[in-house]
Amino acid sequence: MWRQREELSDLDADALDILSALWLYQARTPHDDAIADVADLLAMRGLQAKRSGQGRRGGYEPEQRTAMLQAMAHIQNLWLTMTAIEVYEERGTPLGARRRKPTQQAIQSRAFTITDLFGQIRLDGGLDVEKFIFRPGKVFAHFLFGPGRQSAMLSAKALAYDPYRQKWEKRLARYLSYQWRCRAHNGDYLQPFRVATLLDAAGVELDRRDPARTRARLEKALDTLLQDRVIAAWQYDRWEESLVTRHGWAPHWLQATILIESPENIRMSYQRLARYEAPAQSALPAPTSVGERLKRHRKALGLTQLQTAEQLGISPSYLNRLEQGNRGKKPSAMVQQTIDTWLGSHSAPYTSGETP
Repeated sequence: MWRQREELSDLDADALDILSALWLYQARTPHDDAIADVADLLAMRGLQAKRSGQGRRGGYEPEQRTAMLQAMAHIQNLWLTMTAIEVYEERGTPLGARRRKPTQQAIQSRAFTITDLFGQIRLDGGLDVEKFIFRPGKVFAHFLFGPGRQSAMLSAKALAYDPYRQKWEKRLARYLSYQWRCRAHNGDYLQPFRVATLLDAAGVELDRRDPARTRARLEKALDTLLQDRVIAAWQYDRWEESLVTRHGWAPHWLQATILIESPENIRMSYQRLARYEAPAQSALPAPTSVGERLKRHRKALGLTQLQTAEQLGISPSYLNRLEQGNRGKKPSAMVQQTIDTWLGSHSAPYTSGETP
């Protein structure tokens, strides 16, 4: 689905996110319709309506409304490939024997369909659309209502970013929301991202004349996502800061990796899915396991996984695996001793129902 999204313009992608969020806010079952106001769609995209007064009519410009309705038309024509499956067909041979021949078949679903329009009739007989009723395709509806809900809601946060001045934040928020949904399968949300990958997701290229400008802009975008709670934390994973003082450091920076921690609500929402999607050996940790104790204590202290891993002297990815159950493996004696010392030397506030 992300590959299909890359082919959309920013406006079309915003339209898809807006409709997904609006439908999720209004629908009570996968079979429900929803209603959208064109002015609300423009507001959700971060555009400001003109104020009325001094003989001027307030509201949005006709060109803005037309552009949004054109984006809706594009979404109506969008088919999403939801899954691909292997189908085995039985074919007879000349000797009467039967053999199985696998073929690839895909399931596609319309993104959204607009069923009814409301608005003012113009003098030329056309309709100035003000509101419309819409619904997603059946398969897409079940996806949004189930495993895609949290991904759609987080992706919708990208709408608040200005499409011109905050393009980096908008595209990175959208990209990360889909990455975390994909990584929910293994419960590993702390796999590092290459800098070059993040730039590609933002749709920008390195400024060869002034690479420091590109780096500063990427770090500013990540700081903004952190401030807006789209991400929980970020830090460089594989990068030597001393390289900046050397000539030609930019190619090395492109290959550097960055750890980006997902919000807690993302992990909690996808933890339920992991019970059904992850391999059997990746069972969730028991309430008394080391991973569960670590997670409970970390949250009580208000620490992110990145901060906790730094205090423990282990990699964030390893801490994440511990909290997910570590696929049945126990920490080494040295790591276990470090964890026990950390748990004993950090006092956390007691919550209701706990005994000191």
